[in-house]
Amino acid sequence: MAPIVSFSTNTTLLAESVGSVLTFNFAVTGDIPPEGITVNLEGDAARIMQQFTAAQTRFNDAGETFNRFDKGLVNNNVTGGTLELFSLEDGDPSETASNPDAAGDAYLTNFTFTITEPTASIDIPIFNDLIEEADATYTYTLVDGDGYTVDSSNNSATFTVTDGVIGGFGPTVGVSAMPTTLYESEQTAVTLTFTAAGDIPPEGVVVVLEGPPRA
Repeated sequence: MAPIVSFSTNTTLLAESVGSVLTFNFAVTGDIPPEGITVNLEGDAARIMQQFTAAQTRFNDAGETFNRFDKGLVNNNVTGGTLELFSLEDGDPSETASNPDAAGDAYLTNFTFTITEPTASIDIPIFNDLIEEADATYTYTLVDGDGYTVDSSNNSATFTVTDGVIGGFGPTVGVSAMPTTLYESEQTAVTLTFTAAGDIPPEGVVVVLEGPPRA
């Protein structure tokens, strides 16, 4: 008879402001083979792991991006099992370049985990991106796979990610760039100009700029 695996998390609410940690908990009833039990986790939206200090982006020799789990997470935040670096879905089975379109909602969300002990866990710290954003709620589900049976009464967990602070305060910040065309041959420099409408606190305002990889 195949072992039965249950899945849960330690909390339903995580706040960026306090550095919350999400713990994935697994329990096995039955015999675990020497090689362990590799289970499948699926989320209900793409890029869930980017809400945490879990997904790392790297570049191959052609300058293309690929993704994997953070080495520190894999080496230090797992008990009772093994989390492989490249077990995080990024749409490319060859592990050389990411393909978000191929992965769909599984992109940087779905992953596999090998359980080697009757109880196992993964601790995943939240990532404070300093950006004011609406609360987001996600659900992870333990799904069927080879060599195990899913505990139908303990197979999913829902949690909400929040900034943890009241939004809507502070100055309105804008940014512009000049020139808008850069030439590598001329080593053109770009000037970023920030403007703030409203009161700036004595400690200043931390702003975040996002762009494509290697921009």
